[in-house]
Amino acid sequence: MRSVCILVAICFASVAAVPAADISGRIAGGSLATVNQYPFVASMLYSRNGVSYVQSCAGSIITNRAILSSASCYFGDANNNWRIKVGSSYANSGGIIHYINSIFINAAYNSFTRDSDMAIVRSNSVFTYTAAVNFVRIASPTYNLPDQSAVWALGWGRTSPSGAASEQLRYTQIWTVNTNVCRNIYRGVGFTVTDNMICTGWLNNGGHGQCDGDNGGPLIHNTAAAGLALVGVFSWGQCGSHVYPDINTRVSRYAQWIANNA
Repeated sequence: MRSVCILVAICFASVAAVPAADISGRIAGGSLATVNQYPFVASMLYSRNGVSYVQSCAGSIITNRAILSSASCYFGDANNNWRIKVGSSYANSGGIIHYINSIFINAAYNSFTRDSDMAIVRSNSVFTYTAAVNFVRIASPTYNLPDQSAVWALGWGRTSPSGAASEQLRYTQIWTVNTNVCRNIYRGVGFTVTDNMICTGWLNNGGHGQCDGDNGGPLIHNTAAAGLALVGVFSWGQCGSHVYPDINTRVSRYAQWIANNA
């Protein structure tokens, strides 16, 4: 697992008046949830020594053997550094543990800019679908996600920039931010926002977003016509900042890659 704070620390070091930031992920300002509400959410457990595993990232069940998550969680790691836990509302307890067969990092992933920050983690064993374990539909290549759309983020990450991680699953409603607006915000502090990214947040208000421990977790969109869809995978951000949007990898841009590798 790679540190997700180094990039921001370097890039922000010479920018006065910019608050200390991390390029990681929480559910800030969220509410408690259960996996019966969101049965596709998976807790991704990490261990340096292959003995003691703790929740460090999140992911989404997309087939009965595949999890969609972020490349930045697994880049440089061995399969044995990670376990998949499904069917539990809790980060580190309950549910069913699955060993990992393989990790597919998107070939275009850039570990510095976080472009194409997407990975598919395949399980050694099949996920048995129940009320607490099921798959989520991914956004198609033509999926329409307008600016200012209500979306929901899920995870077990920190609940504030300096707070502890949440042991129980949380969700929060946020809104999509226009890509050009987002790009201009981050250009001023040396970050590149690409069309492969979805910007989200509560600009001018803050307090709601994604943070440490939410990396790889789902961003979902719900419409009356099409129902629930996985539109984003959390990559990096400012923990619910009122100035800097959070950044998710745009699933629709990778729909064919996902279909080929899941």
